[in-house]
Amino acid sequence: MRVVATDDFSAAPGLRSAQTFASTMAGHMGAPVRRSFMRRTDDQQRTPLEDLMTSARQVAGGRGGRTRLALLLSLWWVSARPDEGGAHTSQRTTTWWTDLLGLPDPRHGARIINANLKELTTRRFITTSPGDPGRPKTVTLLDEHGTGQLYRRPDGTDGDYFRIPEQLWTTGLIGRLSGPALVMYLAMLYHHRRVPTDKPGQFTTRPVWFTARSFHALHGLSEDTRLAGIRDLHQLGVLTIDTVSIDPSGQPGGGGIRRQRRHLTLLPAYQPPLPDTKPHPGSTPETPPAPVSVTPTPEFSQVVDALKRRRPSQR
Repeated sequence: MRVVATDDFSAAPGLRSAQTFASTMAGHMGAPVRRSFMRRTDDQQRTPLEDLMTSARQVAGGRGGRTRLALLLSLWWVSARPDEGGAHTSQRTTTWWTDLLGLPDPRHGARIINANLKELTTRRFITTSPGDPGRPKTVTLLDEHGTGQLYRRPDGTDGDYFRIPEQLWTTGLIGRLSGPALVMYLAMLYHHRRVPTDKPGQFTTRPVWFTARSFHALHGLSEDTRLAGIRDLHQLGVLTIDTVSIDPSGQPGGGGIRRQRRHLTLLPAYQPPLPDTKPHPGSTPETPPAPVSVTPTPEFSQVVDALKRRRPSQR
């Protein structure tokens, strides 16, 4: 499968929606995703993720595939609490969703949001109903496997799952990721493993590495998607790449004929949250990690200096 990103997500115009929403979430545990969403079974031709990324003309990737995925992941994060009837719903304006996804133009972004809500409805990931006069429509989540039943938030009772950290939204990363990068970020979270260290409560992260054959067999994703996604994630400072030499026995540094293997590790700021922990200190809404350097403007510096000169009673 080749994922093609056709919309411009290079800018992240605002983070207010994500940061404000994250401040209301107890535990800061991000969004849970069932592994079955992107794992093939023996009798399964395509995963729900593949179906989501495929265009109506059955072309892998397709126009809007990246947007559909970003919006669905965001709905899973935002619609965390069920209503009295057990449904997971949200009622937000298109402007709010535009800001959350990092779309650069609010007016154009509103059209993108509406079009993709309609497409997610057609694909049976959600249903929508009109809101009261002056209120946005209500979006109700459906089961991610296309059964048409109401969505149930993963809790481990019906299969294992992984978590997307809230930093995907609060740092504006979701607005900078290409289609392949967003897919591969999910794959990195899927395969992320922590190992306890000798110190109580502390863990170390095992690197991830993929082979083209096993990756496609498990996820149904193409080599183009894998390589492009890894490249983009590395350029954005989301993961590190360590190239090691492996001998035929599979051990690094052996004396036989060696082959190269790329070990991938997510930076701590973008790793899934541990239970009962706050987000990584380098990625809180107040101090998001920046993959590129930013030079403050003179106007910004003047504001900072003015704040520093204010008396404590004025703050």
